Amino acid sequence: MSLKTINIVGTGYSGSSAIYEFLQKTELFHDPFNNNQLSITYDPGGLIELENLIKNQFTPNKARLVYISFNKLIDYYCLKSGRLKLGKDLIKCKKDLRKILSNYISSITNLEFRGESSFINFQKSSFDKIKLKTVSRYYKFIKKKRKNQDKFIIFCDIERFYTETKNLIFELVEKDNFSKKDIILDQAGTIFNPISSVKFYKNPLSICVLRDPRDIYSEIKNITNKFPAYNLKVFVNWYKQIINKIDINEKKDKRVLFVNFEDFVMNKDKTLNKIFNMLEKDIPDLKKISFDFSKSKKNISIYKNLLKNYEINYIENNLKNYLYNF
Repeated sequence: MSLKTINIVGTGYSGSSAIYEFLQKTELFHDPFNNNQLSITYDPGGLIELENLIKNQFTPNKARLVYISFNKLIDYYCLKSGRLKLGKDLIKCKKDLRKILSNYISSITNLEFRGESSFINFQKSSFDKIKLKTVSRYYKFIKKKRKNQDKFIIFCDIERFYTETKNLIFELVEKDNFSKKDIILDQAGTIFNPISSVKFYKNPLSICVLRDPRDIYSEIKNITNKFPAYNLKVFVNWYKQIINKIDINEKKDKRVLFVNFEDFVMNKDKTLNKIFNMLEKDIPDLKKISFDFSKSKKNISIYKNLLKNYEINYIENNLKNYLYNF
């Protein structure tokens, strides 16, 4: 049987990184983006959006916007994080990443042409509109021709898209797998669509990690702006909405396994048995793996010391179906 691609994913502060770290330390897997998240399938302008555009919803305006978004992703993945701009710096894991991604977008582009549209012009800033008019008048009245500034794209057909995307995935995650191990990726797909979001990878499996919302709220309340912990009611509503976005049919797929972070730590033998059964591997000797379960245990039931009683009561009353029961 061909190699598998294992995606470890959570909702944010779910504890999925602990399971990813554990599997990584077994040394049973090839990890091409060591401790870095490869989100190219589901990011705006990523592979799923490209597929949908080419297969179902082509328009010149959409093609231009997706093309621009993908090229922004190239910078996002390759640049280092600075004071004013965040980057993933994935180039440290794959030094020719920019070239690989640039070649890919070129390979699925059939035609580039200059043009304009009312929708694109509407989105321009006042400065850009003035500049466009000035340049256009110059070329129209001085050069006797008109030069429009916007680049539009026509992508290839869907068959070529799939061929080039398969080649891209090989370059990104398979090419350097000299030991021919199953591949492990961190957050390579989404918990909302744990199969379709990783469908471009070879034999994809998803391990989806959930955690008690009381502990999630405790952890994000004072340390991050990425999630709505600034308001308890908003957080509770957000958590409900997030969980309800999980595709039920994909959740039931045999290639998907949902586990609780708490079970991974407190009931590790039973949980690891489920994980390795899905992966079709024997459970390794835990004594030979440098993973500290006691460290993870400290992150369980932290809400008891960090939250006020009214916060605990509110979460328990409104998210009772999502609490972890010891």
